[in-house]
This record gives sequence, structure tokens and C-alpha cells, in this order.
Amino acid sequence: MIDKSVETISNLERGHTAPSLETLGLVAKALEQPVEWFLSGYSDRRNSGMTNTLRTEIEVLISGMNEGELRQALDIVKVIKR
Repeated sequence: MIDKSVETISNLERGHTAPSLETLGLVAKALEQPVEWFLSGYSDRRNSGMTNTLRTEIEVLISGMNEGELRQALDIVKVIKR
């Protein structure tokens, strides 16, 4: 589901390696959990499953952006929030 080798997943599960932010985002999306769940140990119950899925998808997308793309994305989000 996250397009990683069995060896990579095994190393992550056993704590032998830490996931990159991109991999963490992919795992969160596959498990339908917010990335924060992995960092804090619990799911944010205030958000619906769809909201968490959308947040995770956004996080995965922005993890691959360069600085210029991130600045453009920030400008777009600021316009939407007005």
C-alpha cells in the first residue's frame, strides 16, 4: 500500500530505522490515521476520518515540494482562509 519493500517495512516495524516524513505520511494515509497519531500515540477524535485523511494527503503532497512550491501553496491557503 505504500510502495516500500518488505525489508523496509520490517525495519520500520522493528524500530531498526525511522521513516522519512514522506513514508510516515504514506503509512498514515494507508492506515487512515493522522500523522500526529504516530507522534503523540493517539488519534485526534475532534476531526472526522475524512478530515484526517485529507490532512494526511495534504501532508504527503507538501513533503515533496521545494521551497518555491511551498511558498505558493502557503499563499493559496492564505487566500482560502480569508
